[in-house]
Amino acid sequence: MAEVESTLASASLFTIGGRSIRALHLPKPGAKRRFLLLHGNPSHLGHFAWTIPFLAQHGEVLAFDFPGFGGSEAPSGPLDLDFYADVSIAVADHFGLRGPLDVIGQSHGGAVAQTILARHGGRARTGVALSTMGYPAHASMMLAMMPGVETMAMLGVWTLSVPMLRPFGDLIGTVEAWASFAPDPIPQALVDKEIDRIAQRPEIQRSSVRSNHGDPTQQLWEQAPQIRAPMLFLHAVQDRLVPVANARQIFDRIHAHSPRSQFVGLEEGGHMVHLMRPELVHPELERWLDLTLD
Repeated sequence: MAEVESTLASASLFTIGGRSIRALHLPKPGAKRRFLLLHGNPSHLGHFAWTIPFLAQHGEVLAFDFPGFGGSEAPSGPLDLDFYADVSIAVADHFGLRGPLDVIGQSHGGAVAQTILARHGGRARTGVALSTMGYPAHASMMLAMMPGVETMAMLGVWTLSVPMLRPFGDLIGTVEAWASFAPDPIPQALVDKEIDRIAQRPEIQRSSVRSNHGDPTQQLWEQAPQIRAPMLFLHAVQDRLVPVANARQIFDRIHAHSPRSQFVGLEEGGHMVHLMRPELVHPELERWLDLTLD
């Protein structure tokens, strides 16, 4: 997974809307496509390590860390889908991506992509939802929405700072990672780096919990009829974090108003299929790009 760290290392910090945002921008003059990549929770742009060079063959690429994640500054206000959608458009404007965007989001980023298409539909050509949040709330999200979970999560992070308790904290992080990677083996070296990142920036864990306040899946359900741009849903049928049925539920509601949208179930891989099985994801993206280039 050295490419993951290499991709992250090539990103830089920018001041956008008064916030420090880590972003990676790959311009391509004359390109017909402008890709805006939105990561999951608690992920960062580095997890698009395989996706970024693939998309760079087809157009301009912009990926960034959401406020509170990766290397971006943590905000003090609400971290709901509307906030992330508006920030995403502000970042795109900062880098001059003012034409029609192809918005690609993974997991929580897929929910943000849906929100952009609902709130800023005129800015989007297409949307792609990789292993997206669906409807209703899945088990881990329901747990994240319970009262007091933020305090418990921060206690877990605290164990990472206490040498005697660090093995326990590492174990918690590895167990939590299982649902994201199963049925694929856990890439332990990558997971260890992510645990270290949270140990160094505890605000990432706080942002992770706060992003689920208020049940964002309900918002997805309510705003789905507003989406008109075509969307591609790519979801591994063995996803252990977000059941494929939940993703399909929200897709069907979108498809009723956006008939060019498509749902593809991938027979292998899990929630992080874009990172662990890019050879399955890229051909579907290639097909979608050819289909929607108009």
